[in-house]
Amino acid sequence: MSRPHHANPDLRVRSDKPFLFCLGLLAGVYILLIVLMVLADIAYMFVDPDQENMAVMSRNVGIVEIMPQGAGHLVTVRDPKTGAGKDYAIRADQRLYVASGDRVKKGDLLTNGEMTGTQAMYRTLVSPEIRYATVLSLVSCTISTILSLWVAIPIGYIMSRFNFRGKAIFDTILDIPIVLPPLVVGISLLVLFNFPPFSWTSAYVVYEIPAVILAQFMVAAAFAVRTMRVTFDRIPQRYENVALTLGCNRSRAFWMVIMPQARYGVLAAGTLAWARALGEFGPILVFAGSTRMRTEVLPTSVFLEMQAGNLKGMLAISLLMIFTAAVVLIVARLFGMKKGYL
Repeated sequence: MSRPHHANPDLRVRSDKPFLFCLGLLAGVYILLIVLMVLADIAYMFVDPDQENMAVMSRNVGIVEIMPQGAGHLVTVRDPKTGAGKDYAIRADQRLYVASGDRVKKGDLLTNGEMTGTQAMYRTLVSPEIRYATVLSLVSCTISTILSLWVAIPIGYIMSRFNFRGKAIFDTILDIPIVLPPLVVGISLLVLFNFPPFSWTSAYVVYEIPAVILAQFMVAAAFAVRTMRVTFDRIPQRYENVALTLGCNRSRAFWMVIMPQARYGVLAAGTLAWARALGEFGPILVFAGSTRMRTEVLPTSVFLEMQAGNLKGMLAISLLMIFTAAVVLIVARLFGMKKGYL
């Protein structure tokens, strides 16, 4: 008796397990980080004070900028590398830059009262510190947005399409970065990097550029997740079921049927995550610091200018942030934001 002819191997439906495993892995990374942040806060309360492990400071010694508070103000600058201190008497219209090795350069600047609004804005925006903060903000927001979409798409798809035990608990965990004050998120990240295995990389993350990206990501991803879940909820599931009955596995149906319909939601989630990352301040200030020419971003620049009493400079940076956010929103709408996600 002859053996039956097998169907074309290319038409066989492949297993969904690899696809579901990848979705669960990407989704689990973000959820696990949130859970570990909460557990680290709890564990830190029971740490023995004699064995308290403080977060490792930056491995680099960057430039420290000291802003005087009044005319003839005496400033004591302590070199972060040697620990030696030195006093400098500087006027209110000067900035004092101190780098490693106690190298000092003084530059005379016009006071706020002597500058018009245009002069103050120009002087602020062309300064090396603000240009560096602008570039770092744009780059870090873009990276954190990409990372947010990497976790938001699988989480939104899983929460929208599957019912499983503990779904309500996971849904609650995903809301923690949204309901918590952003400052608390930064504190939790700082505490988390006191415990292994995170403490092993603390010198390369805490108070460094990766800390800026991670702080932005932890908050921005939560908003992207909510946007993607609403997006997948709006797509009728019958389209996917029809594709499955026609021979597609879930992975192929996801990429060929679901994602083309979700493109506006992805754009909305990315835009929202980018704008949220741009305005992030509390977590960055706590977890990454506000060291100029290293971890300073535009929100912390506003804070530093406010501390220096430079109101016009602070408003110039604020207007720059408003303009940047407006451009991003306008571009997003021009390139297809037609479904009312934003």
